[in-house]
Amino acid sequence: MMKKIKKIKIDENNKGITMIALVVTIIVLLLLAGISISMLSGENGILSRAMQAKEATRAGEVQEAVKLAITKNKAEYVGGEKQTKAEVISILQEEGKLKSEEVAELENGNVIEIGGITIDFSALDTGDLSNTLVAMFRNGEGCTVENCTEPTHLHIGDYVNYTNPTSGEWTVPAGELGGEAPQTYLVSQNQLNWRVLGIEGTGNSAYIKLIAGSPMKKSNANKSGTDESNPYLYMNGAKSYINAVEQLNKICAICKNDTLATKAESVTLDDIDKLTGVTTDDLKRQYNIDIYLGDNKNYGAEFSFSDQYTPSSFLENPKTTTTVSGNVSGYYYTINQQVSEGVPYVTMSNTRIYDMLFDNLNYSSGKDYWLASVGIFAGNLNAGYGPACVSRENGFVNAGHRGMFYSYNYDENEKTYAVRPVVSLKPGVTNEQCSKTTDKIETTWNYGG
Repeated sequence: MMKKIKKIKIDENNKGITMIALVVTIIVLLLLAGISISMLSGENGILSRAMQAKEATRAGEVQEAVKLAITKNKAEYVGGEKQTKAEVISILQEEGKLKSEEVAELENGNVIEIGGITIDFSALDTGDLSNTLVAMFRNGEGCTVENCTEPTHLHIGDYVNYTNPTSGEWTVPAGELGGEAPQTYLVSQNQLNWRVLGIEGTGNSAYIKLIAGSPMKKSNANKSGTDESNPYLYMNGAKSYINAVEQLNKICAICKNDTLATKAESVTLDDIDKLTGVTTDDLKRQYNIDIYLGDNKNYGAEFSFSDQYTPSSFLENPKTTTTVSGNVSGYYYTINQQVSEGVPYVTMSNTRIYDMLFDNLNYSSGKDYWLASVGIFAGNLNAGYGPACVSRENGFVNAGHRGMFYSYNYDENEKTYAVRPVVSLKPGVTNEQCSKTTDKIETTWNYGG
């Protein structure tokens, strides 16, 4: 008997996967896979960027290691353990920061490129940084030869080829220092020689200070003039105490070579004291000849006077009396000469340093110079205010403060001295940049008016 075949009715709403849909799906998946692969491995893909970041990190680590070694070598310029170029490369290779091909490249040169960053190993080429002026100064510290000619030594008083700026000027405004006329200084008229004054700072922050072999000359004419009849800076009275330090430093600032120096300013009494040895309060009291001249108080003593004038109150309009009080901060002393029996004086045995600071001093006819330091004297009746200077007066070479304004009876003094700049070199300046040289013959110039 024949079986009946049951017809199946297809539901037209029942959706199935057609071949077309399957093909489209496969194509979409392939496109997405291609995009993903491109994002991962393309030129700007994730993997490529990760590799670039890794190389940049490695380059930064290598560069930092080289900089650190250079800094360490500068700090260890004498007697310390320096790292040579070969030692730094070996350490970096052991740490996996340098590849073998980069090491090979450095064997024949000093520069490699990692991750687009150029790294220079040349400062480590010899590991010898003894040609910095600081290193040369340290080399010479144990040397007792006064006029040493050893090329690797640098001593106080030695000449160096500091390059003077070619332009620059400063004009002290009329009245600023008590004078009636403006006073102009031009670099073009002050192409000075320079000598080593000393060293400041420690480690890789140490730097050399230079002092001009001769003082600066004031221009007594216009900018192109060369009239040298009056080379000195005039100061008078209360304003000399108030404004001397600022104006002296502004004059000397025109001597700053931006490539070699951090600053240029006036020499100070502290600079002189370091070389004469008067560096403590007790020594300032011991050598202060002011106490031998009448009833004067010694350095550090207290004073107080009523109904008198300070420099500021004297300059007020109207002038105002006040209580003048404080501690004596002024002092001065003679060098290698005794004023009179029983009066102490400072002895300097190093003739080279003595000549650098005190050669050809003669009030009104030599190179007496101002110091950017101010101080206060006191007696039994009043106080005296004024800047310091180095000069020869009454035949005696001396350094210290001068009384330019006195608190009682409107008493003002005037003086004219030269200006002597000091330059602070940048740490790490080398003998190639600012070379040690033979001694110069300094020009002698006189006050003519």
